[in-house]
Amino acid sequence: MVKLPRSTFVLAVLCASATVGSFSACSSTDSQTTVLGSSDAGMTDAHDVLGATDAAFGGGAACVAAQRPEGAPGTVGFITLGTPPPCVYAGSSDDEPERDPDAEAPSRHQLSFLFELALTEVTRAQFQKVGLLPPVASFDAGADASTSTCAAPDCPVEGVTWQEALLYANAVSKAAGLPECFLLSGCTGTFGVDYSCSSVTVSSDTPGRHDVYGCRGYRLPTALEWEIASRDTALGWTLSPPPPTPSADCWQIESLDPIAWYCGNSAGVLHATRTKSAGAFGLFDMFGNASELVFDALDAPVTMVDPGGGTSQTTTRRTKGGSYQDRARLLRPASLDGRAEWNERAQGQSFRLARTAPKVAL
Repeated sequence: MVKLPRSTFVLAVLCASATVGSFSACSSTDSQTTVLGSSDAGMTDAHDVLGATDAAFGGGAACVAAQRPEGAPGTVGFITLGTPPPCVYAGSSDDEPERDPDAEAPSRHQLSFLFELALTEVTRAQFQKVGLLPPVASFDAGADASTSTCAAPDCPVEGVTWQEALLYANAVSKAAGLPECFLLSGCTGTFGVDYSCSSVTVSSDTPGRHDVYGCRGYRLPTALEWEIASRDTALGWTLSPPPPTPSADCWQIESLDPIAWYCGNSAGVLHATRTKSAGAFGLFDMFGNASELVFDALDAPVTMVDPGGGTSQTTTRRTKGGSYQDRARLLRPASLDGRAEWNERAQGQSFRLARTAPKVAL
């Protein structure tokens, strides 16, 4: 059986009341709102780059940091976090540098489950443990290199397509004795070279659910899950120093340097995982290094409760976090600029795994 390394996942509890799965619906008038956070003194405080007030997101009570509920069941390699009900934020505040005001209006959402998120992007070593070889073909047009700039075992696996990421998730699920979440059909070509499928179907094993959240196996995170986890204890995004000019392309950002590889400090190459400081949840490389594929389709509907990422048949998917080649604008938690075709093999593109966690009493 293939086992993922210890401390590979963080377990986040959102909108939980007495038991997970019992929630009050979010509304635009809720006065109590929340984002994920952590009071763990052992975690680094490197996310000083993030900072905002609840007022910037429409007012209401100040956000409450996540807690580790006493007596909550523990799983080796996981962090259990709990928050008061009922809502989590997405989007950006009016004063966030380089925001897109048309696409990033602040919004409230609710997740009615726990989810697990990998602490790092999938590494080349993890990829090979399930019998898959890292991509070896040339990247798509526009890239100036035909092989990864980081080939060590602990480097993120680079150039994986969205469809190949789903196959990897299936392989990890199978090795762990969990249901496989995706059925890919009409597939041709060689994995890691020119692999492409004509159809992708989500397989849910939870009665009454037909979305990606209904599978108990491993999968890609949705854009909302990724955004929530990337924010840690803060809502907004500030840069020090700010852009020297409104149209500045890339500049050295002291507040970003401790946590991210981006165009200002990466020297134009991908770096091994865990070479920058982690955030409050212990997540590495949420910003920069490799951009991360998420499940969401580009045209996914934005629902208040359990945004599901849209249909699995849409060929254009979202990416989050930006890469070592990108400017700060693309690294922002709220950014919706990242995208990739589902069989696109792009330089600086990788992913991390997520999983809908079993319901437990808190």
